[in-house]
Amino acid sequence: MATIRSAKVEDIPALAELLSVAFYRDPVMCHLWPNDKQRAARMPIYFAANLRHHHLPAGGVDVAEEGTTIVGIAVWDPPGHSAQSTMGLIRSLPALLRALGTRLPAAARLRRTLDAAHPHTPHWYMCLLATKPELQTTGVARTLLAYGLERADAAGEPTYGAATRAVMTPFYRSLGFRDQGDPIDLDSTGSQLWPLWRDARSADS
Repeated sequence: MATIRSAKVEDIPALAELLSVAFYRDPVMCHLWPNDKQRAARMPIYFAANLRHHHLPAGGVDVAEEGTTIVGIAVWDPPGHSAQSTMGLIRSLPALLRALGTRLPAAARLRRTLDAAHPHTPHWYMCLLATKPELQTTGVARTLLAYGLERADAAGEPTYGAATRAVMTPFYRSLGFRDQGDPIDLDSTGSQLWPLWRDARSADS
């Protein structure tokens, strides 16, 4: 049975590696790095920079552990923290430039597309949810997501996320999410995201 705790700075290398493995074939990551070898080499740098300079300081990163082994991660941005601060961007820029290289314009276009679709109502943003591949379908992701939803519910705050595969939307709907408008087109190849919204629930609902 996995236990949930807040992520710490010393977890970053393991978390970046877990995210890189889990999202290696993810459509968004393939959009950012079409080349397989380049994607494998650069994703850990990218995730580590974002965790260190954006997500962890905001305080919304949860990890699932079995014993002392990290088996899953949920990256939430609390209300008001979905956009990276100017200082955080400056600090992360050298690593992001190293990770993205010539793909920086594609990443900037993707960022603009996601920002344009992002709701303005204050909410918890479900940014990333990942489990070690060998433990997928064992309930780790559901436990992590439910933990974050309970936190948002306790504060009376809604949640938002975007599934990168249509097949994942039933999983989110089973935990109270609903479709939030039309799918988001990422590029001319037909890659899409499916935006999802969940209103806060009271203890007796």
